[in-house]
Amino acid sequence: LQDEGVTLEDLADTSFNPGDLEMGPEIGQEMVGAFDECEVDLFALAIASAAGADTELESCIVDNVDEDALLDLLARDIGGEETDDEFDEVFAPAEQNCEPGN
Repeated sequence: LQDEGVTLEDLADTSFNPGDLEMGPEIGQEMVGAFDECEVDLFALAIASAAGADTELESCIVDNVDEDALLDLLARDIGGEETDDEFDEVFAPAEQNCEPGN
C-alpha cells in the first residue's frame, strides 16, 4: 500500500477500496497473507463484518461459507479483479441457511 501512496487517512476512509488500485493478483495474495503473518484472522473479520453484531448469525455464516474460497476472492478483489458475482456465490449458502436474529 505504501508503494501505491496509500495513507493512514485513506485506510480510515470507509469508502476506500484497495481493489480500486488494481495492484494485481500477486499483491492481493501478499496482502491477504500478511494478515495471517500478523496473526489476524481475515476470514473471521470478513464474516464479522457481514454479520454485524449478531453472534448467532456470525456462527451460521462461518458454518456456511468456504473459508478458502472467500480468502481467494478477497485476494483477487484486492488485486483489482471484479469478483462481485463470485462473492454472491460464496455467500449464497449462508443467505439460504442463515437468518438475522435467529
